[in-house]
Amino acid sequence: MADFTTVDTERYLRNLNYQYNNGLIDREFYLRDDDSKIKAEFVAGKTGTYGTYLTNNTDVFEATLKNNPDAEFAIVPPHAGVPEGLEPQGRAYWPFGMIMGINYESTDMERAAVWMYLDWMSQPENLFFLQNGVEGENYKLDAEGIAVRDADFKGESVLAQNNNKDYWALVTETAQYPDPETTLAANKRSWSPPGHEYLVEDLVKYYDEVAEFRTPDALYTVVLENVNDYKADLNVLFQELYLKVALAPEDQFDKLYEEAKQQYLDAGYQEILDEKQEAIDAGQYK
Repeated sequence: MADFTTVDTERYLRNLNYQYNNGLIDREFYLRDDDSKIKAEFVAGKTGTYGTYLTNNTDVFEATLKNNPDAEFAIVPPHAGVPEGLEPQGRAYWPFGMIMGINYESTDMERAAVWMYLDWMSQPENLFFLQNGVEGENYKLDAEGIAVRDADFKGESVLAQNNNKDYWALVTETAQYPDPETTLAANKRSWSPPGHEYLVEDLVKYYDEVAEFRTPDALYTVVLENVNDYKADLNVLFQELYLKVALAPEDQFDKLYEEAKQQYLDAGYQEILDEKQEAIDAGQYK
């Protein structure tokens, strides 16, 4: 659910309004929803920032350097853009691979089979096999005990796209090794663009620096009926209202934000907040 009524959202919109009115962002920022176009602008040097996953096979660095051999790259620090006196808030990972469901019409035996499969996949030797393949074919272990893949291997045990992650993501988010240090070292390799390893070092450093300010989303143990009823309409309304406030003259921000906030609450968001509070009071969350 898009939030519109908290002080954090107000701060965000006020800052966005300031940037818009003072020429600090693209006047048509709300139209920049095509990743390929945003990437092309970054590669061409028309914009200074681009959000992407760091991987060792991304092409954005090589493409940018072709246009500008003197280009330099950096990770935007998490405190950048955070108002003085506040800390960068973020979403913490849940301690599992992904949320999944079992069809309610499944038999007890079918349900047991799913749990047995997940348990089998969670065993270290099986998980390592799924993530890396057959030793001597898909990969070889180096001196650090990290699997070095043969990118040209095409044999029977060749991994599926994204290194079989569509399978093992059911139980974990990243490649796993017996100890955290080796796991991090292995992941750094898969994240690091050649020649730009320092970006991953900075990314990990920043991640650790702000760890205390990340909070996982609440998981409710009951169905929130009002969310189901209002979510689609409210998300459409949010797009309309946030732009109305963000593009307003600075001296009209307070008035328009309060009006928009009340409109959002009246459109069903207040009922959602009330229902969530009832679930929290009843302990129906994890």
